[in-house]
Amino acid sequence: GMLWEPDGYSIYVDGRFRGRNNAAVSHVPEFVLLTTEVKWYRNNRMTGKPVPELDAAVAAGDDFVVDYVRVYDIER
Repeated sequence: GMLWEPDGYSIYVDGRFRGRNNAAVSHVPEFVLLTTEVKWYRNNRMTGKPVPELDAAVAAGDDFVVDYVRVYDIER
């Protein structure tokens, strides 16, 4: 989970607090993006360079499954 506040983001895993980031906090409306994309994937795969590890994962039938997403708007 993530608690997005004006002064930082708090990160939770299985309901337990795991850390906080106080840098580069966005103050504009955003949208939720669920993805398995990582920087090296975007920089290599999307530019047409072969990435054998990813091709093997696709051939093996890996899945990214999301059961549900819950978003709350905390009014202050």
